[in-house]
Amino acid sequence: MVIDTSILNTPTQSVELSETAQASLKKLAAINVDKKLFKKLIKDSSNITRESAVQATYFKDKNSIVGKPVTGLYAYINCYDITGCNIYFGCQHINKKPLGLQSLTFVINGKRLLYKPDFATDSLQHWINEYSEETIYDDKISILLKLVTADKVIVRFNGNKGHDQIILPKDQQHALKRQLQFYKGLLLGYAKE
Repeated sequence: MVIDTSILNTPTQSVELSETAQASLKKLAAINVDKKLFKKLIKDSSNITRESAVQATYFKDKNSIVGKPVTGLYAYINCYDITGCNIYFGCQHINKKPLGLQSLTFVINGKRLLYKPDFATDSLQHWINEYSEETIYDDKISILLKLVTADKVIVRFNGNKGHDQIILPKDQQHALKRQLQFYKGLLLGYAKE
């Protein structure tokens, strides 16, 4: 068991966290982040800055596959001044022919985990992009934690017209971990200091 000592020295949140955010923070105890690392993550992230307090600011890892013709997994964070921050988990499968995606199977250190988000289809640089994005709460944070701490992850894309699989590249795995660290830093209030 890993204990995150950064929690012990963190000042009390100025805004009370929701029960969902508290549950997420508790699950993120396995991911270490301190103020120095958090500031580096902000500096190294790509973000789209809001024009007003009502629009979100999106933060994604500089190595994210979002918007690139690459098959794999990604995460990004959006923050609103009023409602706080959310983390989104996504996958995309790029191909010339659609698979009719219905689910993903993660093989994490030899153990299978079925994941069934809703999928959409779009085009991306003359390719077909079948993708899913959903807000991640405490239950699915566990899935991301398993993905980022595994030695090896196989991602199987299951569709009604076929299937495909990849070994999750280490750069995508590390980008997912950095997004979890970033999200944890936001929950700990590091952005307000």
